[in-house]
Amino acid sequence: MHAAGNDYVYIVDQGYETERLAEFSRFASDRHKGIGGDGVICVKKLAENAIRMRIFNSDGSEGATCGNGMRCAALFAAKYLGTNPNELTVKAKAGDYSVRLVFNENGATAEADFAEPREIFGGEKLFKALSPFIKTDKNKMFAVNAGNDHLVVAGGEFNAEIYAKAAFRSGLFAGGVNAEVISFCGNDIKVSVFERGSGYTLSCGSGAVASAFALKKITGRTEFTLKMPGGNLSVKFSDKIAMLKGEINEVFTGNIDYEIQ
Repeated sequence: MHAAGNDYVYIVDQGYETERLAEFSRFASDRHKGIGGDGVICVKKLAENAIRMRIFNSDGSEGATCGNGMRCAALFAAKYLGTNPNELTVKAKAGDYSVRLVFNENGATAEADFAEPREIFGGEKLFKALSPFIKTDKNKMFAVNAGNDHLVVAGGEFNAEIYAKAAFRSGLFAGGVNAEVISFCGNDIKVSVFERGSGYTLSCGSGAVASAFALKKITGRTEFTLKMPGGNLSVKFSDKIAMLKGEINEVFTGNIDYEIQ
């Protein structure tokens, strides 16, 4: 399944060990020798209106949250596990999220509610930490937690991978960081994403929320449509909630001869 090109392999959680799921994710994510995807998401039904998801990146590391992943997981659960599609609580490592599915003649969209992100530390600290490794502008850089950590750069001079690697070298983000670079083209807001554990992805749900939060601080606006390489994601802020919305798509189903112990 994918949301704006951010694709994962979805399987039912049957109590597999973490190290086995990590191994499977490294295999399944390989686009040449496996199934192909940005990672694996393991889904377990907890109740008619609740599921748990575990996110494994393509390198086998476990993720804290995934805005695109949770929205697709809601569709997976409604279709294959019999959950309520109207309002579902998705439990991830970073916390609980409310997700709603909307069906129409073109397919499905999903809305996910995030607690409004918080700025981890200010631009001055970012500047001091990153300036030995990369040219920076403290007024355009934001360290944001949207369930996981993001380094958001508005109008950056370099690509997202370079910022992510500079952040890693600085030691500022102990668990690694996702990096987003925002560029402006007329009225369009474009965002490129380099994710911890997966590298470049066509989009990132939590990255969209983090980027919109940075834009909110810059512009004072509360609604944004973000153009990512794989498609558009919208974010709206209201009452300390950031609502992430966009299309979700099932690409294919199948069986694979692989033993998880």
